[in-house]
Amino acid sequence: MIQEIRLDVLDITLDYYYRTKDKPKYLNKLIDCISILYIERYGSKSYTKSVDSIVSILYNIVKSIKYESDGLFISRDRNFYNTDVIVNGSVLQCNVGYTGIINTLDLLELLGMLVVSKGYSYDDRSQSGYVLFTPELIDMVESNVDMNKVSRTPRNNVLIVKDINGTPICFRKTKEIRIMIDLLKDYNNFMSKREVYCKDKKLNTDLHRSFSRGSFEFGGRFYSEAYGVQQLTKRLRKEIIIDGEETIELDFKALHPSIIYASKGIELDEDFDVYGGTQAMFDLCYELDTNYINNRNLIERYQPVRNILKLCMLVMLNAKSRHTAIYTIKQEIEKDNALPLEDRRFYGVYGLTVEDCVKYLTKHNTLIKDHFFSDAGIKLQNMDSNIIACVMEECIHKNIPALFVHDSVVCPLSNLGEGLLIMKSAFKRVVGNELNCRIEV
Repeated sequence: MIQEIRLDVLDITLDYYYRTKDKPKYLNKLIDCISILYIERYGSKSYTKSVDSIVSILYNIVKSIKYESDGLFISRDRNFYNTDVIVNGSVLQCNVGYTGIINTLDLLELLGMLVVSKGYSYDDRSQSGYVLFTPELIDMVESNVDMNKVSRTPRNNVLIVKDINGTPICFRKTKEIRIMIDLLKDYNNFMSKREVYCKDKKLNTDLHRSFSRGSFEFGGRFYSEAYGVQQLTKRLRKEIIIDGEETIELDFKALHPSIIYASKGIELDEDFDVYGGTQAMFDLCYELDTNYINNRNLIERYQPVRNILKLCMLVMLNAKSRHTAIYTIKQEIEKDNALPLEDRRFYGVYGLTVEDCVKYLTKHNTLIKDHFFSDAGIKLQNMDSNIIACVMEECIHKNIPALFVHDSVVCPLSNLGEGLLIMKSAFKRVVGNELNCRIEV
């Protein structure tokens, strides 16, 4: 059940746990209801010690219901509450306790208000603790809270630096780092005032930026969470409405290899496709389910061979060795095979081996083959995230609402022309020239 709806589950991160001073008046009746039940079960002494934990959970439940999430991630790992809370690089004390959190969750589960998954992990987290809201909980919240008074609070912890093990660490806030933080806070506040929907469901527009390996030179991409744009399939992203207007997705074409070629001062011919284009049709041996592909192309642009080659190119740039690259690609193809048919990226291609794809792409892109199997991807991500940061800054300045999926931009259809100009300008600003800057619409 949880696997089916996990895209609608709000991920509560550590920055929410220290904000126990957030006790708005609209929570009072709900707190009173739960407090009575809590004291009956655990006693007044336990309640006094746990009131911050109770308020923290109720605060986030109300926020989630207001913004149409089906549940929350609330850690059941004791160490989680004994760990320093790092918010935008600074350590803050965690003011809620493990016992109060667990007691409150168990009480709500006993009352039939939550469905708790105590052993479910997500995105390689060691903690577990996804909870789903039942109709009884939603009814209780809506009966005791004036939902019109529940306002949107944009995400506070917007800049994260992780060490080599993926653990957030502290960092010194230089002038440049403060600019990054301010930009994201401005963006989240800017987008919180917009009406952004996908299939009549409101999207969470908050973004945060995450760097890797303890350095601002590695990674740095922007990420959405809960029911955000990056949690949608490409097909669903076509359904996004911003302020009542249809949108369009603008995508940097083959951004990472294009950046490498541009950094070498190499201008590609207009008809050169780094993934091989139509030439790949002749140079690689495989069979196609042409009926399925033709039918799918009636509703979307579906090119499974190109999709495989695109995956291979991406992994070849990120991997540290050829062996690792081939293994990773095969794993990704296996994951794709487990998806529903309409969501698969590679279905309809038979007899095409990963080894042949890697060999073909290396020969086809011989001028940049020194970047293959070199762990170059994490630095390229840093560049593409800097490009998106420039786009974000300019969109706020020009009052253009935009959503970001790593190297693509979703904006209202009426802003198509401005969006293209902004993206090209951002590419030049970061890369140093406009060579090979192509944008697909």
